[in-house]
Amino acid sequence: MPGHIKQPSSTVSRFFQSFSLRYIPKPIWALSISTLLMTLSGSIVFTIAPHYLIDVLHLDKQSVGWMEGVVESFALIVRMASGSLSDFFVRRKSIILMGYILSTVAKVGMPFAYGVSVLYFARITERIGNGLQAAPREALVGDLAPENVRGACYGVRNAFGKAGSSLGALIVFLILFTAFTTHVDAGTYQFIFLVGIIPSVIACIILYLFVQDKKQSVSNKPASVKPFRLNIKDLRYLGKRFWILMIVVAIFNFSHFSETFLQLRAREVGVSVVYAPLVMVLMNLTIALASYPVGNLSDRFGRKIFLFIGFICVILADILLALGQGYLSVFIAITFWGVQMAMTQGMIATLVTDTANPDYRGTAFGVLNVLTGIVYFIASPLYGWIWDTFGGMWPFLCSAVITVISFALLYGVMRRKSLRVK
Repeated sequence: MPGHIKQPSSTVSRFFQSFSLRYIPKPIWALSISTLLMTLSGSIVFTIAPHYLIDVLHLDKQSVGWMEGVVESFALIVRMASGSLSDFFVRRKSIILMGYILSTVAKVGMPFAYGVSVLYFARITERIGNGLQAAPREALVGDLAPENVRGACYGVRNAFGKAGSSLGALIVFLILFTAFTTHVDAGTYQFIFLVGIIPSVIACIILYLFVQDKKQSVSNKPASVKPFRLNIKDLRYLGKRFWILMIVVAIFNFSHFSETFLQLRAREVGVSVVYAPLVMVLMNLTIALASYPVGNLSDRFGRKIFLFIGFICVILADILLALGQGYLSVFIAITFWGVQMAMTQGMIATLVTDTANPDYRGTAFGVLNVLTGIVYFIASPLYGWIWDTFGGMWPFLCSAVITVISFALLYGVMRRKSLRVK
């Protein structure tokens, strides 16, 4: 009978031991740290950028939406080529490093962007660099991660990335709060842009020294495939389940908009420019704290349940952002937004790895990001126009409606036996 007494304790013990980080491979730790530093750098620069656009360059909301849509689309479309190249050369690290370096060089130009055209050039260059490294980075995590902890590995990578974003926004807040509480001018923005360059340089060094590609064979690829060029016919090798997933993801992404709008909504309900970076701190900290537990649990309980919960969090966040008028409602909404990002981003990345042909993993992430880029290009300026024309609540109500449609579509897809995923 003693065995019956010990069993529950043993089960509970194994449950908590499964959250141990010792199962995460060392190269993923190094890649995650370099990601943290790059996102830290980007967060310092781009947390303050929306306010620079409005306060110094005097752009309206629709123009900000167009800029965000254009630059994000450049980045996401570049990811298609970078993913395919990393599949062909099986040298994901080299392409990631190229992207890191390009992003770093572009950030050097940000302090001198006193005109819209210069800022556009610097932003586009930086996002192209981001696009070069993003798809190979996600594919490299899939290469290095053991299958039984794949969700946890993506969770760690996502957590570090969002921790960097949160820390960067916090640094911006501290700079503004301690040094520029009375007056924020062009010189303030220039100083913050310069600070943002430092972690980007360190990230390049860590990636170069401590991350290596996984050796793998590509001999099982069909002879007709020529991955060194972007041949549309090659996309058929990604598989039916992958493409069904992409349809759902594309529709769902129409409910998303640039995070710039979250800060602008906070300012509209009374949050000052000094405290606006705390919006990004809260959102990214929530993502960082939730990503690893969600990824770990998805390895055991399946991906789809967390996708469904993530969709519900989007709807709740949108309703609060649309109808809430006080600080509390905005910050609760931002928390929900962070939770949904941890769930949906992590689960989508893991599902891409689960459903796509392993020999075309980089290409699969490239396709994901091209579709996302097209959606961003349409959604960001559209939401900006809706905001300027009808008011700040309407973009978020539209987002909630689209999320409900996505939820229903995903539920229908998951019920089809041939298309079910874990």
